[in-house]
Amino acid sequence: MAEQIEVSGLKELNAALKDLELKIATKYLRDAMKVGGGVFLDSMLSLVRRSHGHDERAARGHIADDLRVRVRASKAKGLVVARIGPTKKTAWKANFLEFGTAAHVIRARKAKALFMPGGFIKSVHHPGAVAKPFMRPAFDTMYSTAIQTVKDTLARLIG
Repeated sequence: MAEQIEVSGLKELNAALKDLELKIATKYLRDAMKVGGGVFLDSMLSLVRRSHGHDERAARGHIADDLRVRVRASKAKGLVVARIGPTKKTAWKANFLEFGTAAHVIRARKAKALFMPGGFIKSVHHPGAVAKPFMRPAFDTMYSTAIQTVKDTLARLIG
């Protein structure tokens, strides 16, 4: 699901960053990427569906509550990378929501039966789930805005 994008055409900002000390430049880049990632995050939050059930387990592990912007700087590679999306806690659920699932049979594994309302059964047919994407549409619609936000933030920080 990860996609790497290289942005070109930032010659003036790049030259200004080179004039700064490496530590300060890295901090500015991290801050700008965090703000730019927030643009994607806000869009994802507006698109992801929340379940309105009263199940406490579902409430604790909801995808919308687990979406984050994480920024890392690699001094060895000279890169600053932003990752926007769910953490490992709910990434597996986000995958099902983003891409959907095919119809499949759920069989009892360790136990000899599954409990369903009305009794025990050996297997059940799951009809699958329709995809309800929220990550890719957020990227597609907010890409230009996020890039411009990063540029504006860097220009403001560099002064």
